Amino acid sequence: MTRAWLVSAQLMGLVQTLDAVERESSIGDRRNRLVRLYGPAIQQLITPHH
Repeated sequence: MTRAWLVSAQLMGLVQTLDAVERESSIGDRRNRLVRLYGPAIQQLITPHH
């Protein structure tokens, strides 16, 4: 249950950040950077560690 809560929190933060970034100019580079940063962070929460 904790893992699901953490993934949800990360995704909510990503959505809020993307909303803020889209209001600025030159969003393409920033959006790509966000994906590179958030992708691995969220994947670590989803993938079980043994």
